[in-house]
Amino acid sequence: MERPYQRLRRFALSLLTAAPLIMALPAGDRNAQAEEPLPGQIDAARADDSGVVHLSNADLFIDFSDAGMSTIKSAQPEAIQPEPGIAYSLSELEELALATNPTLQQAAAEIMRLNGVREQVGLRPNPIMGYQAAEVGNDGYGGQQGLFIGQEFVRGGKLELNRAVAGSAVEQARWRRETQQHRVINTVRRRFYESLGAHKTLELALDLQKLAQQAAEIAGSLENAGEGTYSQVLQAEIEAQSNLNLVNTSRVVRQTSLKRLSLAVGSPELQPENLVGSLDQTPPDLEYDSVWNWLTENSPELQAAYYNVHRARWAIQRAEVEPTPNMDAQLGIAQDFATDYTIVNIQVGFPIPIHNRNQGNITAAHAEHIRACREIERLRLDLRDRLATAFQSYQNTRIQMESYRDTILPKAKQNLDLVSRGYKEGQLDYLQLLTAQRTYFRQSLAAVQVQTALWLSVVRLQGLLISEGLGAPGEIASEVTPPDINTDYPVGLFPMMLP
Repeated sequence: MERPYQRLRRFALSLLTAAPLIMALPAGDRNAQAEEPLPGQIDAARADDSGVVHLSNADLFIDFSDAGMSTIKSAQPEAIQPEPGIAYSLSELEELALATNPTLQQAAAEIMRLNGVREQVGLRPNPIMGYQAAEVGNDGYGGQQGLFIGQEFVRGGKLELNRAVAGSAVEQARWRRETQQHRVINTVRRRFYESLGAHKTLELALDLQKLAQQAAEIAGSLENAGEGTYSQVLQAEIEAQSNLNLVNTSRVVRQTSLKRLSLAVGSPELQPENLVGSLDQTPPDLEYDSVWNWLTENSPELQAAYYNVHRARWAIQRAEVEPTPNMDAQLGIAQDFATDYTIVNIQVGFPIPIHNRNQGNITAAHAEHIRACREIERLRLDLRDRLATAFQSYQNTRIQMESYRDTILPKAKQNLDLVSRGYKEGQLDYLQLLTAQRTYFRQSLAAVQVQTALWLSVVRLQGLLISEGLGAPGEIASEVTPPDINTDYPVGLFPMMLP
């Protein structure tokens, strides 16, 4: 005759044998549905049989298998290594920025996080297993003792819709990463051209200092020959010293612009001594309509907004199926020690959606869809407004640049050469030479500022009106408008470069 503990062990083994039966139905249904991809599932996040979710856009993957959950791998493109003290081209700096700027790694990590969320929200609930006892001690017997196993069955396709909503969020994050990439590249380009402008300003200051020093030497020679006065010598020496201050200031501005360029790249240790490039190259000829059409077709901001609408539509469907009740099933096997019978308990239950049919969340989901659709309209208006401002700056600076290049600078240079020759021959006084020098270098500096502003406008237009590459991903970057060109400056001082 079996002892009570032997019977209990036999019942437990029977329960464990029956447990897979209660789990088989939802597993089969899920595998059958997984063969057909749902509309709206994102190609960037596909899970294969081994449990690996691949991120094609960010070159990242998350291993959800037991062996791989302890490690998150990130594959970054090969990039040039920063070498202090060498000259870099714009393309090399862009390549380095894409590999080292921390904001791009933040954006890639956000894609990883959302893919993890997408994987999690589609997982079925875990089964419940436990021990149960009833009527213990009744008439001196052990009562009814055994084991049970339970499972919640999610109905209405809620898990699949969960992943559809999360998949749209993943795609939206991919476009935000694309936006961040444009922000980084555009900031590198802006600071690259600002550094070129600072370098050219330093060259102008050195040329002015050289001429001022020559003028001081000539003034001394004329004073020794009795053809000049000591006050002219003093004036020339003061001007030379003032221009030396300008040279030192220009050096500081150039060093600061190079440091800011290194920070935009994401490598403070870069320290480029020189840049391979020139402001004198011909900028592209842009037209408003073509730029607008290209902007609406390629703007990652618009693409992210479109996928936000896509996500809102899935969210509506998810909210509408929420009233479909989930089913809880429980199977238990127990031994009745009073009658020596084996007892099987089966329990199935689900909530009845009478009072709560998810009405509020359905209304909120529809409102969110309306807001997402209106956001596209708002963004298109905002892009058109930013384009109008940027294109105005491009047109104005292009017109000014052509005027400086074709008319103003040639005449100012010709006037300086004539006055310099007359001063050396003693036909003109120092004040006339000083006026000619200041006129030429004031116009030359203004031309450099216009060149810099022109290239910054080109960067804005070709960069989809996106800027501020050191801001965190997802932050709204306001467009930076260059200040007006100012050609009036105190004696011996030039206007500061663009910030």
